[in-house]
Amino acid sequence: MVWKRVNFWKTTNFILINMTPTEFEGQNGLLGKPANMTDEQCGGLPIARVENGIVSCWQLSDEEFQEICTNGGKIYLTAFIPVDCHPPVNLSVHKPF
Repeated sequence: MVWKRVNFWKTTNFILINMTPTEFEGQNGLLGKPANMTDEQCGGLPIARVENGIVSCWQLSDEEFQEICTNGGKIYLTAFIPVDCHPPVNLSVHKPF
């Protein structure tokens, strides 16, 4: 199954990498898109509901993989939340369950 990439914004100051959410072993749910977004802007997000939250899996394109290999292995997380704080999150290359 192919999932839509979400482009929230693009600026000249940074490049938004559009990793693709993907189905994965252990997936047990699907989060729907926000009500204020169209199907062209956002698709469902495959997730695993776990004890302390949810897990999603993201696939890098070949171009994104090369970018990570040349930028020192960095991935940046942006949380689109309407408050002045950051929710607890974890990014990992290892399956967390």
